[in-house]
Amino acid sequence: MRLLLTGYCILARRYRTKVGEIDLVARRGDGVAFIEVKRRDELSAGPEAVTPQSRTRIRRAEELYVRRNPALAERALRFDIIVITP
Repeated sequence: MRLLLTGYCILARRYRTKVGEIDLVARRGDGVAFIEVKRRDELSAGPEAVTPQSRTRIRRAEELYVRRNPALAERALRFDIIVITP
């Protein structure tokens, strides 16, 4: 997996809660990335597939993840989209 090759440590995969799901949670250095993974035929279609409603669900799941892992609250948190194309 490319994230591992670039120095990321995977903290969670398919983190599911009642409020939403996060495909991957990864840490590198002082940062933590909450990652949505999309598979699309064209690269440009990936970000468009993450709707405002899905962003809200992901954000809620992210907040819950950080509450359950309070040491992460002091790190730089971000939201990423990874698009996989054939």
